[in-house]
Amino acid sequence: MVVDGAVQLCTAGCSDCSAGDCIACYAGYILDPNTATCLRCGTNCLTCSTSNTNNCFSCAVGSYLSSSSCLACSKNCVACSVSANVCTDCPPGRYINSGSCDKCPRNCLTCNSGSICTSCRMGFGLLGNACQGCIMSCASCDSSDINVCTSCFKGLELVNGVCVSCPNRCLTCFNGICSECSDGFYPNTAGKCIR
Repeated sequence: MVVDGAVQLCTAGCSDCSAGDCIACYAGYILDPNTATCLRCGTNCLTCSTSNTNNCFSCAVGSYLSSSSCLACSKNCVACSVSANVCTDCPPGRYINSGSCDKCPRNCLTCNSGSICTSCRMGFGLLGNACQGCIMSCASCDSSDINVCTSCFKGLELVNGVCVSCPNRCLTCFNGICSECSDGFYPNTAGKCIR
């Protein structure tokens, strides 16, 4: 907020103090109308009661509402409900199976029904229901042909589905012209890395 040409910061947790007093709070805080300040809610609470900030109404991702408290989900869940072990969202490489996050097959980033990969980790391509390694120079490859690159590692450039080397000491290039060099070098006007 600006008062007489000087910037004044809102109090902790306040998202809007444009009227002079705090009139709105960020998630995890509740506005106390008597003091026009934001009170911090209990651990993992997004919304809570002004009379008791530990009395939660909703919780942050990674926790669930139990009575009036927000408790942490199990380490295998990104989000959960009802209890710590009833997952509603899983981290990459896991899928929901009856409320738990089970591991996808090897090298899968996402899968369904446990054994059917729907996307693969970097460096692998989806062939049928499994992830197969791309050819050596590919960072990622076509889902139907592991010999056709779709992206390359640093120092290589993608040309018609093949990763080719950039000029010497070059980390990133386009049409053989370097735009980013190794430490201690810089690209000259010809697109080569020099000291």
